Amino acid sequence: MKTSDNKIILSLDSDAEVSVKGFIAPIEYTQYNFHVDWDTLANLRVAEPEKQYPTSIFCDFLPQAAISIGVPWEIKHAGALELLKQLHPQTVVDVFRGPTVGHQDWTVVVIDTTAFGNGGILTIDVEIGREDSEAAFYLLDGDKELSTEETVPKDKITWVWGEPGDTRQIEHGFDKGQLFKLGVIGVWVKDEPCINAFHAKISVVEK
Repeated sequence: MKTSDNKIILSLDSDAEVSVKGFIAPIEYTQYNFHVDWDTLANLRVAEPEKQYPTSIFCDFLPQAAISIGVPWEIKHAGALELLKQLHPQTVVDVFRGPTVGHQDWTVVVIDTTAFGNGGILTIDVEIGREDSEAAFYLLDGDKELSTEETVPKDKITWVWGEPGDTRQIEHGFDKGQLFKLGVIGVWVKDEPCINAFHAKISVVEK
């Protein structure tokens, strides 16, 4: 740590490595008992229990210039995302609701591929929970707004659907990095809302 005109400069030894241990505590409660009935949640484990990182990862958490004590700063997302991948790389566990008459209740996942400036291939592997609701998964451009009255989104890029317990895959090639949305909803209209879970593993590779 250095000081400059009543400000401090935080830096790290660029030649060092840091060992980080990851841990996910067992899930003790979910409203619909998904953590008992669904193996994905019942056996949720950290992807890599221990991993070595260069200090450059942690530089993203430090201010880029001298700063006064007590003044907050914004961290860069890249370092935080890299550490989170140690827990479970590019994975989403969430719930979706079956539509009721006249109302579509969307669950939306935002997917950021802007780091792939020259394009790439986006792959989404989904697993549907075992409750009584089929699911549809729609891949859309990031600026697409989903309507609560729209059964099938206009301008969808691609989509898949499945029954409880099914696994499905979406694959999409893109020429330039951008934001995408994954819209998830139950397929069939029911008199009462039906809730189910899904697990999505998202990966992107360069073309």
